[in-house]
Amino acid sequence: MDMTSSITGPEKFKSIINSLRGRFFTVEEFPRIPRELLPQNVLQETMELKAGDIRHYAVRLKGKELEGLILDLRETAKREEMQRAAEILTYRISPRILKLLTILYQYHSDSEGLNLVLNRMAGIIEEKDDSSREAAFVRRFGAVEDKVSAACGAVDEYEMDIDKCFQALGIYRQSPFAEEVVLCYLGNTSREGMMTNRAWIVSAIGYHENTRLYPLISNYLSAFSLIELHDGINLAILNKIGQPYTSPDWEPYKVDLRDKFAQWCFLHQLKLHSIRFPKKFSVLRKYYDQVRSSYVVKEENLMVIDLGDIVIADTADDPYSFFYEKRVFEKEMADWKASQEEQENWSSEAGEERPREYRPSFLRLDKRNLTARDFMIEEIEEPCIKLSYEGIDVLYIQEMLDIKIGLEPDMRRKQLAKIRKRQ
Repeated sequence: MDMTSSITGPEKFKSIINSLRGRFFTVEEFPRIPRELLPQNVLQETMELKAGDIRHYAVRLKGKELEGLILDLRETAKREEMQRAAEILTYRISPRILKLLTILYQYHSDSEGLNLVLNRMAGIIEEKDDSSREAAFVRRFGAVEDKVSAACGAVDEYEMDIDKCFQALGIYRQSPFAEEVVLCYLGNTSREGMMTNRAWIVSAIGYHENTRLYPLISNYLSAFSLIELHDGINLAILNKIGQPYTSPDWEPYKVDLRDKFAQWCFLHQLKLHSIRFPKKFSVLRKYYDQVRSSYVVKEENLMVIDLGDIVIADTADDPYSFFYEKRVFEKEMADWKASQEEQENWSSEAGEERPREYRPSFLRLDKRNLTARDFMIEEIEEPCIKLSYEGIDVLYIQEMLDIKIGLEPDMRRKQLAKIRKRQ
């Protein structure tokens, strides 16, 4: 008979795996092991013992029964049961028991029973002068009330390296306790501490809720200048809470920090967007500190740069952009959206003529647009101006934008004449 035939099928396989897990599991699996796989009500049964029988009972408990007792300890709210568990575990203290208590606490740090037992164990370890790795966490933090703050302080002792600290003191990387320590530390550490733990910053941003990230993100953005910001961290922030002036999650942040991140978003998007025409990046990047927000409309490969009262719309596949007064741009976008909805809702069966499609200026090839050169030389004003990055036209873009944004006074001939006339 084929022995494998008796264990085929997903349910049978799952049953076998669970039975093995009950007999063999790693320390890392202990906090998540199904409760029914270990003996239950062990702690409750010990409450029937007489005081003189506790030691004898403790030394006779099997390993799985001790593990079941530790899980019972995690759940109990009765002080007398906590005391009884502490007494039994004191008689059975071992490297494995210490490791199980350590990791279970790091997943259930609000357990009063686990806190009580760690406190008791810390005193015993100190008396024995146990400096083993298994005892490191309990010895260092067992008797400390605020273990998260204490662990944050310990990181600096290990060259500000969270990984080194966690390894030395038995803090499990994937545990909720570790995540709390990381969040606390990174929200208060120095610039050097952040540079050492960049990967942990990304991890923390992905792990925690938006509302809890304020100290970390504020500390990070305050510690580094715009050119020093780390792309990997910034992308994690962007994916988590969006852009500063389009996402409500940025409302608690100071304006200077919001501006700094908005500027990075603009430069990052512009660099990616202008790969085909790098001249766009070299011209437009100058205005990073004027940008309110920037975003990409993927369907048209369009990047929109909001500069307050004006907007620049750029399609990645063309060697030009369009300058708009914001009111005109918003109207064109609204008309375009309405036209698209009309096209979607139109049906030939209704017998109506298909509505004419509206396209904004930046998508129209049949329209003669005013250029930056026309603005500077001919002094023609229009709410929509084409910015060409080819030939001589590129020389006029920066001059025009400086005037429009207000970085430079309007020194064109007709404008100077008006100024002189007023004088």
